[in-house]
Amino acid sequence: MSIGISIFALTGVVLARKNLGNNALALATKLAVIMMTAGGLLGFAMTRTMAGQSSGGDLRVAHFLGLHSLHVIPLAALLVMGLARRQTVNLNDKGQRRVVALTAVAYAGVVATSFAQALRSIPVTAPDTNTWTTFVLLSVTPALAAILVAIRPR
Repeated sequence: MSIGISIFALTGVVLARKNLGNNALALATKLAVIMMTAGGLLGFAMTRTMAGQSSGGDLRVAHFLGLHSLHVIPLAALLVMGLARRQTVNLNDKGQRRVVALTAVAYAGVVATSFAQALRSIPVTAPDTNTWTTFVLLSVTPALAAILVAIRPR
């Protein structure tokens, strides 16, 4: 697995450096590949028990979420682009890219929160106050910022 993850990570770096264009979907693809690579690298953490992680924490959740950023972030970009095309939201290309970037930050916050929760041996089904606080700061705040960018009048 470590050899596969290493090859996977190198492939992600190469893909993230490619010029894919300048629209929201191109940005989403780059950010998703970077996050997917980070999610793959989280697999290394699953191979050994970390200090303080005795029971309850499941690193597979963060790994799973990181890998599936390749689905979530481009889908968010397609949604934003579709809403802009239908003029449901008044966003130019730059605004669409901002919303996508904030969405990626919010999703990265979900991954980071689940990783920190697992390292603290907190079950995914029973988050504590620190987990909720981290989730709000790292995920909800940028998600609300993305919504505000999308709905603000021009």
